[in-house]
Amino acid sequence: MSNFKALSDYQEIDFALLKLRVEVERNADMQRFEKTKAEYNAAHKTVSDNNEAAGKIVTFYQKTLEGYTDYMKKIDELIQKLEETPETDDAARKDVVLEIEAMRNRLASIEKRLNDSRANADVLIKTSTEARMRQKKLKEEGAKYSAAAEAFKKEREPRMAELSKKLALKRGEVDPKLMERYDRLAHDKKYPPLVAVKLIDKSYYCYCGIELSNSAKEELLEKGLCNCGNCGRMVYKD
Repeated sequence: MSNFKALSDYQEIDFALLKLRVEVERNADMQRFEKTKAEYNAAHKTVSDNNEAAGKIVTFYQKTLEGYTDYMKKIDELIQKLEETPETDDAARKDVVLEIEAMRNRLASIEKRLNDSRANADVLIKTSTEARMRQKKLKEEGAKYSAAAEAFKKEREPRMAELSKKLALKRGEVDPKLMERYDRLAHDKKYPPLVAVKLIDKSYYCYCGIELSNSAKEELLEKGLCNCGNCGRMVYKD
């Protein structure tokens, strides 16, 4: 293992640094902050969507109200026409009355649409108000969790800086080709990248639990290091 001691030491420092970074990213206050942030964004979307919907309702209401006003005018005109039609002209008066009734039925339909629009607007106002209140509360909570998470991070920054410095120094001691293989595995999140072979009943196994192929075993015995054909990790033999 002496040939790979520098890489083994590098991995040990790398893991210690990774552990600290994970602690910072996943500490309870950071998780609460992320949850609060997601809820705040959801509340913001509710307000935004409601504003858009309210704009459409206002446009619809205005146009419908214009139609309502026009029908009212037409009914007034028909009533005036009815008053001017001689009582002896039953047929003409009947036609006007039927037209007035038809107009009033249309007017009733328009009134229903206007009432529905007002009801929908009331619902939007209520939900938007609740969402804004929720946003305010979440903003205060988020600020508290963010401050706590930042304090948690600050406490660990000196140790993280120390490990980062050690890691950079140790990197210079590792064979570049080995370092390249390690970096590729770390990038693919194959942790740990460097593992010791497991000898079970005279068979050689990798960290992933799969037996090494004959070619990989031969390379391991010859060079002291090989790659697992299953998971790709670097496998070494003491």
